[in-house]
Amino acid sequence: MSRKPFLLFSILLLFVLLVSTVGAQDSIVDQEITEVVILEQEITPDGIHTVVQIPNKKDAFIASNQPNTNFGLQSDMRLGYSLATGGSLGAMRMLLQYQVQDYIPSGAVINKATLNIYLTGVTPAGDSNMGFKAIYLTSEWSEKSVTWNSHQPAWGTEIGIGNASSQLGWHQGDVTQMVREWIDGGRSNYGFTLIGDEGVKDRQRIYSTKDAGGTYSSYLIVDYNQSVDTTPPVANVKPLPAWSASDFRVEWEGYDPNNPDGSPGSGIRYYDVWDSTNNGSSWNTWRAQVTSTSATFEGGEHLKTYSFTARAKDNAGNEQARGGVQAWTQVDAQAPVVSMNQLPPYTTGQSVFLSWGGTDSGSGMASYDVQWRVQGQEWQWLYENTTLTTYTANGGQDGVTYEFRARGTDKVGNDQAWTDPQTSTTVVLKPYSTITGTDPSQVFQNKNGPEPGDSFRVFWEGYTAPGTTPLTYDVKVKKPNGNWALWLDNSTLTTENYLLETDDPDGTYYFEVAARNNLGQQEDFTGTPEGYIVVDREAPFIEPSVWMPAIFSP
Repeated sequence: MSRKPFLLFSILLLFVLLVSTVGAQDSIVDQEITEVVILEQEITPDGIHTVVQIPNKKDAFIASNQPNTNFGLQSDMRLGYSLATGGSLGAMRMLLQYQVQDYIPSGAVINKATLNIYLTGVTPAGDSNMGFKAIYLTSEWSEKSVTWNSHQPAWGTEIGIGNASSQLGWHQGDVTQMVREWIDGGRSNYGFTLIGDEGVKDRQRIYSTKDAGGTYSSYLIVDYNQSVDTTPPVANVKPLPAWSASDFRVEWEGYDPNNPDGSPGSGIRYYDVWDSTNNGSSWNTWRAQVTSTSATFEGGEHLKTYSFTARAKDNAGNEQARGGVQAWTQVDAQAPVVSMNQLPPYTTGQSVFLSWGGTDSGSGMASYDVQWRVQGQEWQWLYENTTLTTYTANGGQDGVTYEFRARGTDKVGNDQAWTDPQTSTTVVLKPYSTITGTDPSQVFQNKNGPEPGDSFRVFWEGYTAPGTTPLTYDVKVKKPNGNWALWLDNSTLTTENYLLETDDPDGTYYFEVAARNNLGQQEDFTGTPEGYIVVDREAPFIEPSVWMPAIFSP
């Protein structure tokens, strides 16, 4: 069972008993400390308040360089490392036990517990504070037989770290939480061990034991209340939503009811909380002996159901029986999947109708985010956190390709990652056409000179968006040293003979075509040649070996 709350004292005042020096001692210190002494006792409305002095039951130390020697009946116990001439002790560790459960009733509320210990020697003189750590012992041991090599008890968890003072005399430390844990029964009391600086140097602390005659033997002062409360407290986990993310908050609450005689309860000391993945058939300890009333459950698996139950223990030691499932939730750990319906490659208007949708394997869809951009540019928001699933985008520009994407959030807050564009379309508001060639071979030549009927053929093609068709064409011509002039108007043909006049000059003739579709949309003339032919009817004549294409300049 986890004991995290009881480790907190190691962070706060952990064994400062070896650092805090006590000045004036009350008269009890000057007496031989061999028996339990009640220093104070008072009847209160809620029970009995007692302050008791408890001597140590066992104390000893062990030494690494004399591993088979027992030091349990000596007048001192040592901490650190000894290089003393005439028999080095090496590393030295102290073991102590105080049988508090023999003198303090079960269920007592420990208000405060103080350990008192007497420092008789320091090596070297004037040494600075020595660091040490304290560790729980988890098995029985005998001060008359314990050695470094044998009869040494098992170690438990580390209690914490501290510093041992070099000032001779009495030292005190707050061990309230440790005594509470022993009295509550959450940890068996086998005492504890102290481990100091065990570097290879002559540095040690020497403390008085109970075998020194008792006057300077270590002891505990424990202040506790024994309550007349006999009624156990009540705790319950608050309801959880039907669905939760993989990490979710769990809250619990409790109260300590009045006793049958009407006297008030002693109050809740702590809570235990369990979780289960099989509807309470078996339980796992999730939070043990905590005073908090909420925590975050982490790492829930997708579609797995988690159940919780809590119980409380009051300050009189009354403990609620663990019951069945008090709250449950199912985990949705996966983001939804959202996509946009595909658009046609071309849109023949300035409006684009968008639609999207998504699925979620757990809690269900909550909202959508939708973005758009002109192809290759930065993304822009269209919708954020919307429940809509359609939108009509207006204002499309001719020839521009627009890209769109969507993502979703489910009801527990899982967000889908953004993807590449999910759909796109190119707005086509006007048809498109171009001159595809002239015959013969981009050069018309008549070495007999201009004659009636001289002509050559011009070819063109038209394109328009899906759902529309090119119907008619206008074709313009630009003669040498002339301006653009309309040649064909509203023609349904895609090829035609161009008839030269007898006075038409030699040179390059340029052509441009513009289409009109079945919706009445008209392509604009740009003044840029799309095709050409060279007319050569006057001497001197061109005698090329290879005809090279002309390079147009707008």
